[in-house]
Amino acid sequence: GAGSLLCGDRVMGLVPGCLCTYATTMRQRLVPRPAAWTAAAAAALPLAYTTVDLAFRYLVQLKAGDRVLIHAATGAVGAVAVFYAQRLGAVVYATAGREDKREHLRGNGVDYITTSRSGEQFEADMERFLAGRRLDVVLNSLSHDDYVGRSMRLLGPGGRFVEIGKTGALTAEVVRNSFPEVCYHRLTTDTIAEQEPDKFQGLLQQLESTMHLGEQLPLPMT
Repeated sequence: GAGSLLCGDRVMGLVPGCLCTYATTMRQRLVPRPAAWTAAAAAALPLAYTTVDLAFRYLVQLKAGDRVLIHAATGAVGAVAVFYAQRLGAVVYATAGREDKREHLRGNGVDYITTSRSGEQFEADMERFLAGRRLDVVLNSLSHDDYVGRSMRLLGPGGRFVEIGKTGALTAEVVRNSFPEVCYHRLTTDTIAEQEPDKFQGLLQQLESTMHLGEQLPLPMT
């Protein structure tokens, strides 16, 4: 179901060791690169988009009206996550480290923004933003200053927490013991690409389809 590619076709996807002169990858990790795309976009978007699609569509079924916290919201995955959540009609809460990054988020229509550098300030801001309500979803990539615990405590019963960070991630057992009402997922997209290549191919095709429909993902390319 992955289709065919010919020698010389321009493609995008996931290629381990891609900074070498030559690299080999599975066919399911590639799709044709849309003609209007720059090389920078084709390099930056596939991993970020497939990670968000896995998290929001497959793992937590994010929907309109859900309150979602997106950490590091101006990074590649974070920026795509903000766009994706807004497109669905979710209410976005975001963190960023510098004021210029927070200003960038405000310019993209995010109303609830706090810091990714001070857990105490983050917690105070989020309690003020939520005003007694609880989060439905957290997309996390932070490990310092108890951001994981502080974010978990903001979730309501049945809240969904997706961990995409690889440093300081909690085990499922720790979460069950400390936060039994939270649905916890650890997501490593490169592992999905390796172990479930057909599923990863479907994610890439979804990205390709999204772009052919004229939607633009708000990632600044440098």
